[in-house]
Amino acid sequence: MSLPQHDWSVRDIASADDIRAIERQPYGQVIPFRSTFDLIRHSAARVPDKAALIFQVDADVNGEILKWSYSGLLEQIVRAANLFRQCGIGRGDPVAILAPNIPSTHVALWGAQLAGCVFPINYLLGAEHISKLLQAAQVRVVVTLAQSE
Repeated sequence: MSLPQHDWSVRDIASADDIRAIERQPYGQVIPFRSTFDLIRHSAARVPDKAALIFQVDADVNGEILKWSYSGLLEQIVRAANLFRQCGIGRGDPVAILAPNIPSTHVALWGAQLAGCVFPINYLLGAEHISKLLQAAQVRVVVTLAQSE
């Protein structure tokens, strides 16, 4: 994978002419990543300790905040992908994700993309609808939350 000739940042874009200059370049030159995983892997190599995910656990303004570095996130994604592979998931095999937008959902989503194919399903749908989606996609692995009280 070749890196872009210029690592664009928001600071570099000051006018419409700057945007047009970026848009005139071949897409693969400006955005050399073929997947989210490639982008995360690149960021983990470049800025391993920088925060990749920041998540406020609850609505309390002084509540707990989770921070995952790029290197930590990359490690978790690879572990998830390896787990999916151990479960028999291969290229193109769908892994259903039925979970809210929390950090572990991102890990499962990107791990499923790396191992096979991610099949996110709105966890708020009815059981019958979810069942039909799982059957239609021939899903063998489902990731969801544990039982809660």
